[in-house]
Amino acid sequence: MANPKTLMRDCCWSFTGSIFTDRKVFEAEFEAYQKDIRGIASWDPSELVLHAPQIRVQYACWEGNDEIEPIVTLSAADGMAFSAGELMFLLHNAVVEQLDEIDHHFFEFLTLASQQETGGPPLYRLDCGS
Repeated sequence: MANPKTLMRDCCWSFTGSIFTDRKVFEAEFEAYQKDIRGIASWDPSELVLHAPQIRVQYACWEGNDEIEPIVTLSAADGMAFSAGELMFLLHNAVVEQLDEIDHHFFEFLTLASQQETGGPPLYRLDCGS
């Protein structure tokens, strides 16, 4: 099965605040944010969005005066696929500390990178706006 070119395109989120320890609390806040921004909850946290045991996500942030593009690797709890809720929960917790204080912390979507490692987890770029 081919990896989707984009993921979570219809969702809004702001990578601000702190790390969530409870996924259900995160999903409730994520849904409330959707309703606040769009007037409706435009997502189903249980929808399987990526059939892969891991995903690598590259994002832009600042380290001092230098813009860097670290890559985080996220692992599906069941070792097979990510639900929308699990993916966004893991992603938020992985990047919030680096994105919280910068302008570009508003989630837009994930885009499949053109270059992929053979046999490795899919690499997606985190597209954020201000």
